[in-house]
Amino acid sequence: MTVDRFENLDKALYTLQKVDKLDIHLGGESALLYSFSLPFIVARPSRLNLFYEPNTLIPDWFKNHDWRKTLPYDCPEFEILYIENDFLPRDINVLDYPLTNPSIKVSGYERAVLEFLYGVPEYNFLELGAKIMELRDGMDPNILQVLLAYCPCFRTKRLFVYCAEKWELDFLEELDLSKIDLGDKEDKTYFDNPKKWGAVRFNKKFNMNLPVRVEEMGYAYEYKFFERFIAHAKAGGY
Repeated sequence: MTVDRFENLDKALYTLQKVDKLDIHLGGESALLYSFSLPFIVARPSRLNLFYEPNTLIPDWFKNHDWRKTLPYDCPEFEILYIENDFLPRDINVLDYPLTNPSIKVSGYERAVLEFLYGVPEYNFLELGAKIMELRDGMDPNILQVLLAYCPCFRTKRLFVYCAEKWELDFLEELDLSKIDLGDKEDKTYFDNPKKWGAVRFNKKFNMNLPVRVEEMGYAYEYKFFERFIAHAKAGGY
């Protein structure tokens, strides 16, 4: 082990992936921020989402290192969230991100969105997932078909199709939903903590509880959001 592994997370992740040959990649919200620079995700993230294959042993030198000291900004609450990847096929839509030196493996957009939704509501907010879907209609239906057909998590698939239908996204017409099992059982335990997630409403089509504030979201949000983002940027917020 060499000292330069600890200079920054990019080099450390490269070591895990390319030197130690571990099945681990940057995914979910982190991939969306890292690779696609979506403006509505905070510019200074306080969490890194790492997805790893079952039975992968992440070395202590990585897990025990205080990566907060290597960040280019001050973030005392920074943490790394380790998520076992047993819900999406290995290596499908995991890409080498070429704009770092060295390059590291990062989820492609389609996979990152599903990884984000997989973390709802424990780690991620569905409102943000819905906004991600609203602002990105150009997802590849062929990649999505493979990922959704493989995914065993009914909640994740239901949320994805729900958001795609909500925003009338074009790629939905190219998906063969007959080959994507959304399950048929009611899920009324989802978002079952009103103090934490807010009021919920049972959606009969998708057989699950959904936050009322998501159900009532409309296209107008996109315009209002960018108004706020641009104003914040002009004020020196980014």
